Amino acid sequence: MRSHPLTRSALTAFAIALLAQPARAQQFEGVIIANMSDQNATVTYSIKGEKLRTEMAMGAEMRAATIIDRAARKMILLLPGQQAYMERALDTGVVGGRGQAHTDADFSWTGTHQTIAGVPCDDAVLQERDGMRLNMCIARGITFAAGGGMMGRGVPRNNWQSRIQGGFPMRVQREGEAKPLMEVMSVERKALPDDLFTPPAGWTKMSMFGHP
Repeated sequence: MRSHPLTRSALTAFAIALLAQPARAQQFEGVIIANMSDQNATVTYSIKGEKLRTEMAMGAEMRAATIIDRAARKMILLLPGQQAYMERALDTGVVGGRGQAHTDADFSWTGTHQTIAGVPCDDAVLQERDGMRLNMCIARGITFAAGGGMMGRGVPRNNWQSRIQGGFPMRVQREGEAKPLMEVMSVERKALPDDLFTPPAGWTKMSMFGHP
């Protein structure tokens, strides 16, 4: 069986690392839908405790999906076009797929607040050493599985991630640009079935090199 053409980009685009987060008495369960303007894509985050399913769609077509199970320390890449999936171990101590967080950015809260998609969030700024400035609005109390291109191209994977434990970015925008890189369009709290976070029955398990 041939490797799916989206395998490499999907592994980059979907989270490699999870933020270490303390246990909470009440964890978010439900679905968050966000728009990624730079990729012209819609991303759906399904969250249940320490499990996250992320789906990217361009138009009406789902291109790829990833399941992250922090408790089981594994990540599953679903390939709908092949009815196949890949599985790899997840190192929850790694941010952005590297041994340590970068330290080339300054993160700070502004003290101002907004409401996006009906959810209150706190404004923050990430200032890169190269001069790029990102404005964010972060909702507290929603576990965020961080990493890579799911935040949009050009969004740094730096030590700001450790500053928003227990928070979810509702909007990420480069200063001076009209469109946000990423913006949440809806948040729905609801019970999710457990089988949403497992590969569908009958799908073929492939190695990370694209072979059954």
